[in-house]
Amino acid sequence: MWIGSLKNNEEKPFGIKWPCSAIKALGVFFSYDDNQFCTKNLNENRLDSIKKQISVWSSTGLSVYGKVTVIKSFLIPKFVFISSLLPTPNKFIKDLNQLIFKFLWNGKDKIRRISAIDNYEEGPS
Repeated sequence: MWIGSLKNNEEKPFGIKWPCSAIKALGVFFSYDDNQFCTKNLNENRLDSIKKQISVWSSTGLSVYGKVTVIKSFLIPKFVFISSLLPTPNKFIKDLNQLIFKFLWNGKDKIRRISAIDNYEEGPS
């Protein structure tokens, strides 16, 4: 896949086959088409993988602190890298937040979300 000013180059040096469609590297699809880039990287499969992990961890009877550790260690990192590469749609962020807070509180929120993301030292507001 040619990049930069050579992205439309059709040369094939050394007889190597150069891909014309999206390629996957390090778990990220790269493409010349911005729509395909977003669609392939931020799809339902990523949210489904979160749902699977949540279902596994939900059956362990973790405390709130344990759930926060799972969220910070296993759930959020799945999206940090991909979100640093491309703009993340608000709907995707909203769906992810909903999954995470539902896992954290076993359903409906127990406190306001803004209080849940405050510093521990500041206490509830």
